[in-house]
Amino acid sequence: MPRSGTALVEQILTAHHDVSGFGELASAGRLAAQVIDEGAVFVAEEFATQYRQSRPKTGNTTPMFVDKMPDNYRYIGFLAQAFPKARFVCLMRDLRDVALSMWRNYFPSRGMGYTFDLQAIADVANDFAAYLAHWKALFGDRILQINYEDIIGDVDAASRTLAQFCGLEWDAAMARPEANTVAVRTASLTQVREGVHKRSVGGWNHMADQMEPLLQGLDKNFWPDLG
Repeated sequence: MPRSGTALVEQILTAHHDVSGFGELASAGRLAAQVIDEGAVFVAEEFATQYRQSRPKTGNTTPMFVDKMPDNYRYIGFLAQAFPKARFVCLMRDLRDVALSMWRNYFPSRGMGYTFDLQAIADVANDFAAYLAHWKALFGDRILQINYEDIIGDVDAASRTLAQFCGLEWDAAMARPEANTVAVRTASLTQVREGVHKRSVGGWNHMADQMEPLLQGLDKNFWPDLG
């Protein structure tokens, strides 16, 4: 979900010389909508071609790239078939901190309207958990769940885990994401430049009473420790 650490992981991965970052691409959602909403026939090769053609023209020629769009969890079925070598990194962070961070930030995109309402955030969190369970049953070996708190607790170890999962030879630069000069195009710009820290962990405790609409809306089957 947004504000779960996706920018940090992008900075870790793109610190490797074989990886480029393209920020949050809307391509997967747009192409999937043509199939889901418009009834177009899904052809994996065509999906892959159109997706590649829609990438920003940056001049990067690295063999790998990162698309950090959080909503891609909805489209893993399409992406997994279109890109047989793709790997999916799923960031898990204390949902209360995620919700608070989204609630505090202003997202002008219409698709992010739910971030203004804690109950709506709970609804999206439930959808996310349901999607993830489904995709893990189908593509479990291609999905890495990694905790944000574990990353900031030991970025060296986390960067090695990410490198191994993505088929990369680990590079020491991956353990210094704050030194990465790749552009960050989201609300996380200032955070990733500060260096890895733990100041935001448990921040929800200062507003625990206000978190109640979120907690009440969570599906206990997916969030047994929170709901």
